[in-house]
Amino acid sequence: MKNSIRTLILSFIFITSSNAFSQEIKLESGDLSFLKGQTQVTVEYNYSEMAVAEYPKEADYVTHKMDEANKTTPGSGDKWFANWKEDRTKLFQPEFEYELNKRTKSLVASSSATNTTYTLIVKITYTDPGYYKSEFVQKKGSIHATFTFVDSKDHSKVLAVLKGTHLKSSDVAEDTSGLVVGAYAEAGILLGDQIVAARKAK
Repeated sequence: MKNSIRTLILSFIFITSSNAFSQEIKLESGDLSFLKGQTQVTVEYNYSEMAVAEYPKEADYVTHKMDEANKTTPGSGDKWFANWKEDRTKLFQPEFEYELNKRTKSLVASSSATNTTYTLIVKITYTDPGYYKSEFVQKKGSIHATFTFVDSKDHSKVLAVLKGTHLKSSDVAEDTSGLVVGAYAEAGILLGDQIVAARKAK
């Protein structure tokens, strides 16, 4: 009985401490006043320098997970990798754009938008996949990201840079996709709030 209580207490402390980091998106340079009057923005995603969990390079994390999957079920590593990649375009990116557009309303951000004046480059620099073992032993997925607004015709012309840290889901899920998708949703919410505030400012 004592051991059970001790486990519950330690689990609660772990969950609390893992959620203690404040999540926010801060304006690093420039301003968002150029978005006034705009109705559409192209969105591009960049994962080229993304660290994952304790791995500084995504490739090392992928190798580890594929080997782990293949040891359990030979051949399943390829399926894991396909899902890892597809989650971005099928779940994460659409969720980010949905929450962002739900707030900005008259300004639509989309990866399929063309002929726009400005482009938003979303660079994911870190992903924590999180995990779920039980109700009391869990860790929400989170991301760090840089949001850079550039001229669509000349990406070297940077209008504004914002950075988001410890962006994580407000919900709990039992799989990696569900643990991480909420982090993209939170990114869309917080960035959308920044854009709305800038468009309202005089």
